[in-house]
Amino acid sequence: MTYEELEKMIGFDGPWEPDGARSGGWTFGTCRHVGNLAVAIDLPSIDDVVSVHSYASTDDADWDGATAAILVLTDGRWMTWESWWGPTGSGFSDDAYGGDADVWIADSLDASIRLGLTNDGRRLLGVDQ
Repeated sequence: MTYEELEKMIGFDGPWEPDGARSGGWTFGTCRHVGNLAVAIDLPSIDDVVSVHSYASTDDADWDGATAAILVLTDGRWMTWESWWGPTGSGFSDDAYGGDADVWIADSLDASIRLGLTNDGRRLLGVDQ
């Protein structure tokens, strides 16, 4: 999947720059791995994303908002994040107060939801755990 395809699908506040590279300003968040993963790697490439399972964002008419996503990777792993955005930056942009969002890589959808999202993120995506 290209960055442009992903951006079109989810509106976009995520860990990649427009060229698909890891966001240079995303310095405080980490890529966390959970479950029985054969290979623990850093942030997957945009090319490792095969589809968007779930994505939601609060109404962007306000100054501040939240976003959450669950993506499916080409090797069957699940990638989850929850972030926020506002006039001072976002969880993926080290601008003012930003740059602290974590990305979770899990071996199952259940682990991705349970460990990669807070209750607010689950509500935003409409998933229960």
